[in-house]
Amino acid sequence: MVVSPSYEENCKALTFAHDEILKWVGSVGASFSTGKYHLMHFKAPWSREPDCKLIVNIEGFDTEHEPVDTLKILGVIIDRQLRWTDHITYVIQKVKAQLGRMLRFSSSSWGPPLGALVQLYVSKIVPTITYACPAWFIYGNSGQLDWCLSGLEGIEWAKEHENESPNWRLTQHNLDRLKCLQYECLLRISGAIKGTSASVIEKELNVEDIEVKMMRFATAHRAKILDTPEHEMLAGIRRDLMSTGKIGLNKRHPFEVLNQQARLLANTARNKLLKKYGQTEAARLWNQTIERNLQINTVARKLATTAMRNIWDEYRRDRAQRQTSRHRPLALVENWGRSNRDRYKELTRTQSSILIQCRTEKIGLNSHLYFINKATTPECPCGKGQQTVFHMFMQCRRLEHPRDLLEDAVGTLNFSKLLTKQVDFATKWAIIYFDLTQFKWARDHRQTMLPKKQSHSLFEGT
Repeated sequence: MVVSPSYEENCKALTFAHDEILKWVGSVGASFSTGKYHLMHFKAPWSREPDCKLIVNIEGFDTEHEPVDTLKILGVIIDRQLRWTDHITYVIQKVKAQLGRMLRFSSSSWGPPLGALVQLYVSKIVPTITYACPAWFIYGNSGQLDWCLSGLEGIEWAKEHENESPNWRLTQHNLDRLKCLQYECLLRISGAIKGTSASVIEKELNVEDIEVKMMRFATAHRAKILDTPEHEMLAGIRRDLMSTGKIGLNKRHPFEVLNQQARLLANTARNKLLKKYGQTEAARLWNQTIERNLQINTVARKLATTAMRNIWDEYRRDRAQRQTSRHRPLALVENWGRSNRDRYKELTRTQSSILIQCRTEKIGLNSHLYFINKATTPECPCGKGQQTVFHMFMQCRRLEHPRDLLEDAVGTLNFSKLLTKQVDFATKWAIIYFDLTQFKWARDHRQTMLPKKQSHSLFEGT
């Protein structure tokens, strides 16, 4: 890579450097395959200058399709304006292929339990999305950074940079594409119905927002490589560029901004070791790469959890202001936390799907179907009110006898308790008596929901 005031000087420098390297290569009996070379001229995304078409004068260099607009390096698609649009497109294609393979052995009504699918998503698909994100993910504004770093000791970011956004940040369009990608994956994995809020699904599955996750990975990575020779070399290059006036002092390089936050993360992690072990032992542990990285990851993960709690609370406040009704689905009642996913732990795939639909109230009952123009009336056929989840469990006249059976199984009926603590019986009951086409097979084979040689009047049907 060459940096100079002009593309022409860059080409001359590349040619000169290549000639010098060839002198050494010849002395050791090695050679380069110049036919595999590629040339790219970087250009600021806001630049209106015409694209540079200059090429280097290197013998054997194939100039037919040079210079290139994109280049794949170590699995990352780099474009010459560093917008990362082509890389995001590449990521989306890979993730959709992975999701397609996952859906070959799972759907909303059959397949592995929800916990296994979430674990597969987190361990296989998320790494595809976040691969090398410290290199290409730059946050959009200080507010987004505060969500993720609000727990760091000594942070003064918002006060110092209230109105500043960094150069080269990932565009909101590309960030939204990644958010939509995660939503598509979690929608299929969870069994929720399209239209269910992404924030609600992430809360129910206890999966971080993709922006928070990338911020966590990127900041933790930078915190781990601070003070290394490689970091100092790159920092020196950036300082040299600023000293030449190529980068304005009022607009710091985005890596400098993020490295400052990474320093705060590292300091916070180190201080926690000091408080726990004392100065001597903390210094010994901090000097061990594995222990230092483990502590940084732990602090970053806790900060991300705090960020998700804040984001979830903000979502609920915004929703409450937008909604005219005071009614809230049960999925909106609980706070952010791992216990939300644990609620689905012992359930089958079919049970977990109907549970998340009941808790979000996005389900194939007349009340919701009428809201999305898929039914002519929101009323229940029993004539007593709208066909909501609450109505089916607690009020529907047609289900009086099945409701008695449910009460015999769980005790006094409490709607909130049914969908939080008594989810096994509640979901089986809903599969049988809600009469939803989506769960017809499970309803017709209801006895498979019980261990062999067991029976219960709840599963006899009416």
